[in-house]
Amino acid sequence: MIFIKYLSFVLIVNIWYVSASSAQLPPGAFLEEVYSGYNVTSDIVYGHNTNFFSGDQEDLLLDLYEPNEAVNYRRPLLIYIHGGGFTGGDKTTDKAVDFGEYFAKRGFVVASINYRLGIDILGTTADIYQSAYMGTQDSKSAVRFFKDTADQYCLDTAAFFVAGTSAGGVLSLTCAYWDQSEVDTTIIDVDSLGSLEGSSGNIGFSSHINSIVSCWGGMTDTSWLQNEVEPNMLFHGTEDSLIPYVEGYNMDSLYLYGSFTIHSASLLYEVESYLKPFVGFGHGLNTNSPQFDTVLMMSDTFIYSHLPANIGNACAVFTAEPVKATVTLASNITDEHINLKNLSSVESYDGRAALYDAAGKLIFFKAINIKPKEVLTVSIPLVSTGLYFLRLANSFEKTTHRIFVILE
Repeated sequence: MIFIKYLSFVLIVNIWYVSASSAQLPPGAFLEEVYSGYNVTSDIVYGHNTNFFSGDQEDLLLDLYEPNEAVNYRRPLLIYIHGGGFTGGDKTTDKAVDFGEYFAKRGFVVASINYRLGIDILGTTADIYQSAYMGTQDSKSAVRFFKDTADQYCLDTAAFFVAGTSAGGVLSLTCAYWDQSEVDTTIIDVDSLGSLEGSSGNIGFSSHINSIVSCWGGMTDTSWLQNEVEPNMLFHGTEDSLIPYVEGYNMDSLYLYGSFTIHSASLLYEVESYLKPFVGFGHGLNTNSPQFDTVLMMSDTFIYSHLPANIGNACAVFTAEPVKATVTLASNITDEHINLKNLSSVESYDGRAALYDAAGKLIFFKAINIKPKEVLTVSIPLVSTGLYFLRLANSFEKTTHRIFVILE
């Protein structure tokens, strides 16, 4: 069996910019529906980290919702984090789509993220704590990703917000308020999992956010709110037994503080906080309900009130898709195969792939044609353990990828 470790790659994306002399912010933007529709770009890779189940590197993916018209002003970003008890859920859930559509039509950019799931069934307190830790690492990485690419996506870095439901509501709180010094190292093996800020990619950029929305979320320690400044908006059903509205043990024997107690602690520590209880409701809300409509409207009003005064400064207008096809080494490298992905959704990639050993000897050469957004699996000959170089080339670009092969 051959184990192939992906060390690094060069990614070239062609983005063509058109300068804009002044911004044209639509009247009512960010509070009223000012666009007729929205576009979704799926499966953008925002980071990488180790998959809990397989031990392999996992691509961290997000779906991006934007207004269906080109803009020339910097926009606020809302990162949405799905629920699922840290055992399931996905960036495409109905709540994710509703948040994406609602805010994109008002001029926001919305990123619905996937994060690593830490347990396959409801587990021990330590399992859930570890899952929240990994989810926080990934959520913070998503914030850093957009700090790094703010110019590309025409974002205002002073207007970054996070919202989440259920487990995502927990992560919206930990993303804002959980610091490394507050991590219980008797449960979390930091040497193995890495730090909250130093993992999942995009190192060197800030993960600071302006304010958060937590829907039926909770915390294990409200003292995290000390010395914090990010305002919060909290939604919760008063009869919630999964994450108690006030505080108590949930069904997994984990003691949690719910939104009522988080709100009280926020005020105690002079953190701006707002609470909307849904009297008589349990955990979560149906998206096709007036109560969920209330969540969307109140979330928007809350976020709008915390936008910077100069929101809407001019930026460049860009096309979101590469004009020319480009290819990269996909992360899901399998035994005796290499997967190559065409990043363009417009053009096919016509080129060639060549594998060399560390001494420069050609191992194999192959002409390749990959249709837009498709993945091509290339068989490789049996080789010995060592460092190899995969060179990809077509008529307008050349890239080199370093891979390490371990023959077992």
